[in-house]
Amino acid sequence: MKVSVSSSKVPHVIYITLSLILSSPLAVQAKDLAPSTLAIVNGQNLSLSMYQFLLGSRQREDQENTEFALSEDELSATRTQATEDLVLTEVLAQEALRSKVDQLDTNQVEIDLASKTLLAQMMVRKIMAEINIAEEVIRSVYDAEKSTSLYRFNLWITPSKDEAEKLLSHLKGKKSFKHSYEKIETPWLDQTELKSSVVNIIDETKVDDFVSQVIEQDGLWKVAQLIDKNRFDKPKYEDSRDMIKADLIQTQVDEEIRKLYMKANIQVNPLHIH
Repeated sequence: MKVSVSSSKVPHVIYITLSLILSSPLAVQAKDLAPSTLAIVNGQNLSLSMYQFLLGSRQREDQENTEFALSEDELSATRTQATEDLVLTEVLAQEALRSKVDQLDTNQVEIDLASKTLLAQMMVRKIMAEINIAEEVIRSVYDAEKSTSLYRFNLWITPSKDEAEKLLSHLKGKKSFKHSYEKIETPWLDQTELKSSVVNIIDETKVDDFVSQVIEQDGLWKVAQLIDKNRFDKPKYEDSRDMIKADLIQTQVDEEIRKLYMKANIQVNPLHIH
């Protein structure tokens, strides 16, 4: 079970400028607000901490989408948009409560699901924060990794070894041979997806040549022609470290979630799972 954590982002529900918000005759001037307050909407306080949380999330997302540092104009635009979104969201949320749309059964289900999803994401973040991956563990995983090769093949699948060897003989000799076996072109396959004995044979095969022996897999016999291959040497430790650490963290997160799941007392109504 994998649970991904997404950053909080208030939707742009409607287009309106900050100058229009502040031009409202009921707007409270900034000098009248406490430093911990971003805005007051119909008497309801919007905290600076909420604004900072949203702004930090927006700025991280903006930075992830560019390789350059954000300009002051871009940062200013993000700050303005975050303010607009929070104020507008508060206006619409208050109106939703006034109109009692939250009390509709379908909406209550959606609110409850959103709340539980957010709590689940927070729990995953807590689990992640408590995980400490030692440097020697990351290094040991790196040391165990090996360079790898990728291959692409044309395959012909037959029901028996005799039939496969007969087909291979005719295809290698480029002789006319009537058969009903369809040629299948594979996607790239990593050598880890193949038996080590097969990899040894393939490594001796040149591109466009047929693999010298037929291959048995899942009760079927295959004739293989190597049509492309690539060799990938293991990257430097510094280039792999963060990815290895992330994988190790994800593995531990998955394990902690599995433990919680297995400890839970769960009863599922069989009427709704078929």
